[in-house]
Amino acid sequence: MNRDLMRGSEVRALLGISKKTLQRYRDDDWHEGIHYFKPKQQCYYNRPLIEDWIRNHGSDPAAHQRAMEAWLKANQTQKRSRG
Repeated sequence: MNRDLMRGSEVRALLGISKKTLQRYRDDDWHEGIHYFKPKQQCYYNRPLIEDWIRNHGSDPAAHQRAMEAWLKANQTQKRSRG
């Protein structure tokens, strides 16, 4: 698996949270296609952005917003150069 992706069990261990809390973060705080992806039945999490969210969501949400924007820009550029 790509080292920038984590399974739900890894995220729960990293954050010390339950499945229910992880679901709440997906529903309330995180964005599909940015923080997590569901290509089929399995859900994968964006390690760099989850780690940034841990560092910044309470103390500096604007920093996390910038990290999301930078990630989106970098990934749009990669998609264009492949196509």
